[in-house]
Amino acid sequence: MKLLLSLLAGCLFATAAHAAADAPAVSVDQALALANKALARKGVSGVYIESIELSKPTLLSKKWSWSVRWSAPLPASRPEIKEVGLSIDMDGKVVHVVKAPRR
Repeated sequence: MKLLLSLLAGCLFATAAHAAADAPAVSVDQALALANKALARKGVSGVYIESIELSKPTLLSKKWSWSVRWSAPLPASRPEIKEVGLSIDMDGKVVHVVKAPRR
């Protein structure tokens, strides 16, 4: 019985340690702060964070990241290009996600 309890306690500890290791390096609060800062720099009103999602690694990208989507497209570097959100890497790097018009 003691062996069974020891094994169970070991499994619970390993599961808790694994869950803590899986926590994103940049918390959702930090990601929201970075997104709000980027949105404030744009100086537009009436646009807000519509969604934020933790994106898992894929075949193309081996990294975790936060995907942020704006409620409406924002002006980008050229008039025909619109910013639709952000991608925030786990090192805090912010990448502006843009969408070009279809041709």
